[in-house]
Amino acid sequence: MFLKSLFSLLVAVCLIPVAAASPSEATAAEQLNNKAISNELFNDLTWYMKYATSAYTPSNQCPYPNGQTLVTGFEGRFTDTRGYIARDDSKKQIVVSFVRYTNDSAEKFVDSNAVLLLDPFLPSGISYCNEFGPVLVHRRFLTEWSSVSSFVLDTISKQLIGRSEYDIVTVGHSVGGAIASLAALTIKLKFPFTKMYVYTYGQPRTGNLAYAKCVNKLFGTGNSFRVTHTKDLIPHLPHTINGYVHHGVEYWITKDPASVDNIVACNESGEDRTCSRSVPKGDLSILDHLKYMEIFAPFQSFCNRSAAV
Repeated sequence: MFLKSLFSLLVAVCLIPVAAASPSEATAAEQLNNKAISNELFNDLTWYMKYATSAYTPSNQCPYPNGQTLVTGFEGRFTDTRGYIARDDSKKQIVVSFVRYTNDSAEKFVDSNAVLLLDPFLPSGISYCNEFGPVLVHRRFLTEWSSVSSFVLDTISKQLIGRSEYDIVTVGHSVGGAIASLAALTIKLKFPFTKMYVYTYGQPRTGNLAYAKCVNKLFGTGNSFRVTHTKDLIPHLPHTINGYVHHGVEYWITKDPASVDNIVACNESGEDRTCSRSVPKGDLSILDHLKYMEIFAPFQSFCNRSAAV
């Protein structure tokens, strides 16, 4: 059913106006040389993709996500969001992985992404970003996060008891990445003294410019990692003409295979026109959405003790 939905999306995608500016259209500020990444960061991007793709497997069938301790699974009531919370006692991290496993028709997907559906995002503490104006996010992504937020926040709070030195990491592939982004901002505001990170793969645009600036302000360049793969279509949705803007920093897999030499760190704007936005509209592909860090989502999972290698 998942493949059928993806095929339908591929057929319908021509209905979505996706603008991709060429590098020549970039402003002088955007003409910065993209930075190579380190071996350590490459390993981290691969490591957290294992958590992300494992969320496609129901938690009762994934006893050791990425070889770590499963704390609990969760599933949204009346939504398609599900995921799990895992604990890595070696790295001292609490990891929350999200996925939206859906059988929506292509028409429903297009309707939910091609039109302006921005709602206020009002977690406790969001006044920290008042300087940027109203923080607005995609209505359906917000609904998905809201359906599990209370449970996730309560579980994290309990897990931090006696583990104040632990970091929190949110991860997600595709729409799961958008939910992980919303979750990361909410969690950061609720637990301001806990260090945290967010890793997303093939994340669609999630909110407006104020949202992007708020994420960038709270996470900076060393705590938020938004990975895009070659010509993946999904990161180009929803369209910027409808008010959506990516947060930074984008880590673009420029060509296959994913390697240290083939991944660049883009500028902090989130909309670096010399990175994935340089791909012409006609070259965008849904197939490139299925592989990140040489891992095929949702077809590969890492749910055993031996997965953590």
